[in-house]
Amino acid sequence: MLSMYPDYKVEVAGHTDNILINNNEFDSNWDLSAKRSLNFLKYLLKSNKLDESRFRSIGYGEFQPIATNDTPEGRAKNRRVEVNILRNTIER
Repeated sequence: MLSMYPDYKVEVAGHTDNILINNNEFDSNWDLSAKRSLNFLKYLLKSNKLDESRFRSIGYGEFQPIATNDTPEGRAKNRRVEVNILRNTIER
């Protein structure tokens, strides 16, 4: 689908729930969300049809939830990756 929009930018955004993480791999939710985004971006770019210069990866940590963090189901929804297709605008 992304190859159908060759003139558009693509943003891959990683998110986490609000349970703080601190382990050998991730120092914070920022690190986890950024890595989640980057891993998905790498998966997308395995296709030779996509121009890598169109893509960017961003991590939002726990700061843009789409559900409550008060339940396991809500936290599961907040642990996600979003792909945004961004139209380029022309300045006049």
